[in-house]
Amino acid sequence: MSSTASPEAPIIVIILTYQRSGSTFFGQIFNRNPKAFYAYEPLDGLYSAIYGTAQGYNAPSDIVQSWNGTQRMIPDLEIRSSAAVLDNLLTCKHDTLPTEIITNIFWVRFRSEHLTVSDYLECLINHKISYNNCRSKIKLCKTWLGQNNSKQLRCRDQLWKDTSPNTKPTTREFKAYNKCMNNIRQKASPCFPKLTEACISADIRSTKVVRLSMRAVEVLLKQYPKRLKVLHLLRNPKAVVLSRMKYKSVRGHFAGKNKTAEAITLCRVIQEDLVIRHRLEHEYPDVFYQIIYEEFAKDPVGVTRNVYKHIGKPLPELVEQFVLSKTFQNNMGPVKGLTKTETRQIDSVCSELYYNVPYKWQ
Repeated sequence: MSSTASPEAPIIVIILTYQRSGSTFFGQIFNRNPKAFYAYEPLDGLYSAIYGTAQGYNAPSDIVQSWNGTQRMIPDLEIRSSAAVLDNLLTCKHDTLPTEIITNIFWVRFRSEHLTVSDYLECLINHKISYNNCRSKIKLCKTWLGQNNSKQLRCRDQLWKDTSPNTKPTTREFKAYNKCMNNIRQKASPCFPKLTEACISADIRSTKVVRLSMRAVEVLLKQYPKRLKVLHLLRNPKAVVLSRMKYKSVRGHFAGKNKTAEAITLCRVIQEDLVIRHRLEHEYPDVFYQIIYEEFAKDPVGVTRNVYKHIGKPLPELVEQFVLSKTFQNNMGPVKGLTKTETRQIDSVCSELYYNVPYKWQ
């Protein structure tokens, strides 16, 4: 792949962020742009493809924290695969994407987050590709990522075997799963050109991801350093943790309802990404742009203008008007809902993050 781009080449934009950081709202600045291609959380399907987990059950916290509380080091397989998926997605090579990604439940479930690919969604719906029950054929694979690590690895090995003479029940099950998924892919294949057409015709090819490590961004930067822009979206950890406590599906299984435990994982992951980002900024000085969600909530138009200036594209009036009309005042001010003890504990475990990102984290 060429590392240079002509002035007319589409810009590739990745919003790298963390679950419950206001990224769904922030992503609208591209989702509402008629000249953009925007994909919402495409990496959920990657974990389903690798480990056979259920679509929508790959919690970001479980990617970096095991259910028993130990830190989970993201394997190189996941890093390389994440970069490859985003590369193929954002350079419009959609026929190379795994079926679990290109027909993922998120496309149709979150229709309002996929306005730029509405023709593709309509086609999926017409072909009844909103979800599939192929997973029911593989009893070995657990529903949640990290639910059983030994079975998870065995499931991965079975899923990625090209051929096997083994006739054990698990192998027959996986053959049945692959056949089922191939049928889904064949059924959905008439829709794929609609996704690719939306991508090719766009001036901006963008995505929002909460399951991406900055390590994968480094891989992508080596492929196209002149075209990639990375928007690093951060939010007050106290607000993020409080929001995660409301939904079981978005908090780590180890943390449960323990706010401090969830904050430890969150701030550790952000800090790890910051270390990598700061190193990469020396080599790629015009790639990264940091956004603090609280600042976006206070001045949505100003921040949006700065983002579009950073990526070198004009801000459509349609986007500007939408962002202005959808700003909510309750996103500003001190975080409410924590005890004084919880506030002190979270501030303590996130102190390194506060030091590296100077801001009045109320």
